[in-house]
Amino acid sequence: MKTKMTNEEHIQNTQDILFREQDTRELGKWLAPIVERSVAPEWLSNNGFENEPAPLDSEGQQEKYDIITTPGGIRIQVKYRGGKSKAAKGVWVKDPRFSGKPKLHLENTRRASGKNAENAKNGQVPSKITDFDYYLFAIPTGRLEDFEKYVYLVIPPSEIEDDKNPGFVANEVSAVTIEKWLKIDPVETLRNHIPN
Repeated sequence: MKTKMTNEEHIQNTQDILFREQDTRELGKWLAPIVERSVAPEWLSNNGFENEPAPLDSEGQQEKYDIITTPGGIRIQVKYRGGKSKAAKGVWVKDPRFSGKPKLHLENTRRASGKNAENAKNGQVPSKITDFDYYLFAIPTGRLEDFEKYVYLVIPPSEIEDDKNPGFVANEVSAVTIEKWLKIDPVETLRNHIPN
């Protein structure tokens, strides 16, 4: 006999399947909005940064960042990144929390038309280094859904500027930059941004 699931049951069923299969690509797509809308905001709040979603711009679109802190007005772009590079380029990230070099790619899928047309490159629209104040990378160190074991990495976009496209961020964070910012307390980085 066929049954008809409720909306909530469909959501729970999909979650159960993804967690059981542990297909990191599909599970990552499922978890990304959870991390951006709930996990990262909670981490910020727990570390003294009350926050809210970015406001809409004059055209009714979300600003080019995800979260703004209140008070302080720090504009934060959240990136959930669970992938690992198969081969590290440059300096290997020597950190016992990771099984391999975190792959922190920054491809942006904003429409390459209208106000973004002039910034489009290879079908992608890179972020300007002035679009927001910091990237907040949420990086799993074990199972993707084990939020308690995430590492948070805060990097200003100016540190990821594309040498071949000045004023815009590169499409991936280099191993050298990851290594540098893993040694810096992400909470202190944000605190130092707020004027006394």
